[in-house]
Amino acid sequence: MKDSMREGFNVDVINRLKQHKDEGVHVMLVSGAYTSLLHAVTKGLGFDTIIGTDIPFTKDGTFNKDISIYHIQGKRKNEKIMESLAGNEIDWANSFAYGDSLSDLPVLELVGKPVAVKPEERLERVAIERDWAIL
Repeated sequence: MKDSMREGFNVDVINRLKQHKDEGVHVMLVSGAYTSLLHAVTKGLGFDTIIGTDIPFTKDGTFNKDISIYHIQGKRKNEKIMESLAGNEIDWANSFAYGDSLSDLPVLELVGKPVAVKPEERLERVAIERDWAIL
C-alpha cells in the first residue's frame, strides 16, 4: 500500500521538501491520516516531525475501542503543531506550509508563506484571493 501511495506524491512538493532540508529547515508533516501509515509512507523523506491521527492500542497491541480516536484535522492541526514546537522560537513569517484542502486553512494561515498544492476548488479560491502560491 505504501508503494502505491508514494507514487501519488507531488514531485514539486518532494523537491521543495528536499530544498528545505538542505537549507536546514525543520520540516514537519501534519496530516489527518493515521500516524503509523504516515511513518511508513514517508520513510526516508527526511521529516523531522510527523503528526497524525493516533490509533489507540492496548498494551498487547490490539485496537482499544474504549478510547475515542482524536482525529487531527482543521484547528487541531495547529494545536498539535504548537504542542510539538513549544519552547522553540519560530519565525512564522518565513515559515512555509503546504495544503490541498480547506481543512488545511488554519495551518496555511499560521505561516507567512502558504502554498496551495493542487488545491480543491474552495482552497483554490482562498489562495487566489489572498495571492498565495499555488502548485
